[in-house]
Amino acid sequence: QGVEDAMSFSDGGQAGAAVQQLKARTNPRDVWNDLFAGVVAPAGGAMSAPNPDALLVDRVLDQYRALRTNARLSGEDKQKVEQYVSLISEIQARLSPQQAMACTLPVEPASLENNSGTDPTDIAQKWDLFLDLVVAAVMCDRTRMITIGVHKALGPGPDPNNATLAGHYHSEDASGGTWHGLAHDFGNENSRRMLAGINAWIAGEVFAKLIEKLDVPEAGGSTLLDNSLVYWGNELGFNHIGYGVPCLLAGSAGGAIQPGRYLDYTDWEGRAYFSQEDGNVIKGIPHNRFLVSVLQAMGLSPADYERDGQPGYGSTSTGDKDPTLWATDYDLSQIGAPLPGLAG
Repeated sequence: QGVEDAMSFSDGGQAGAAVQQLKARTNPRDVWNDLFAGVVAPAGGAMSAPNPDALLVDRVLDQYRALRTNARLSGEDKQKVEQYVSLISEIQARLSPQQAMACTLPVEPASLENNSGTDPTDIAQKWDLFLDLVVAAVMCDRTRMITIGVHKALGPGPDPNNATLAGHYHSEDASGGTWHGLAHDFGNENSRRMLAGINAWIAGEVFAKLIEKLDVPEAGGSTLLDNSLVYWGNELGFNHIGYGVPCLLAGSAGGAIQPGRYLDYTDWEGRAYFSQEDGNVIKGIPHNRFLVSVLQAMGLSPADYERDGQPGYGSTSTGDKDPTLWATDYDLSQIGAPLPGLAG
């Protein structure tokens, strides 16, 4: 809510071009306009050429569109028709795992302004639309990179019977019942319970649903998820410190990354820099090497992303941090190398 700028920057794919901060979208219709406005699909609705193995829902798309534009159809009935077509599409895809999913342009959603605070119903509806739109964008090759920020308006809290726990904000204000405030109150059992509920909602209603929607067949016997890489990360690890930053990967980037493992890059043989909140701060491997791994998994070479003769990707500066408290002794000779053990 109130988000204007995303946490993503881009040079538009043009080396040497100005790097600009991208705009965040909090209204599903804005996402649709960015990706699909003005796009005209061939007859039949699918972006790919017609084929005899096309899904049944694609074959009846013309009739569906004609029904949708019928003036005698109420708004509620239109919504039911759209839900039915979406349901049939998902069911038939599951029943025919060897068929490649066709790109079908999504229906333009209604405008849902971000003005409902933390109402769970509104939040859940928006996230379902957002996920449907971004998956359609990948399937239709309208974009190949998507950033999803779940940090402002969140979904239902851990207790659906308690209206005061309906939703939470990640506010800069660390006081009160915000996500931020709850995290700082980690010693409180109830705060931990609420945080667990929030994170469970993100895991189940955002991350898991995105994975499920991507797990659809593509040509060659693989799935869209197999050929993608979904990164669920955190901008912070240990409190407000960039140590031990956790992440979860799904997909294998076309086989470039081996999934199904837990990897720990903590330097357990090294020293602890300091202790805080019942834990020791120990360095690991710079995050830059993970970024290099992802870039190379997507088929890029160092010449594509390295700048000004510097190896690797991203900044390695620790600014004015005290070297006795912050790791400044990373082996930067390896900064341009991918993470060990990650490749497929």
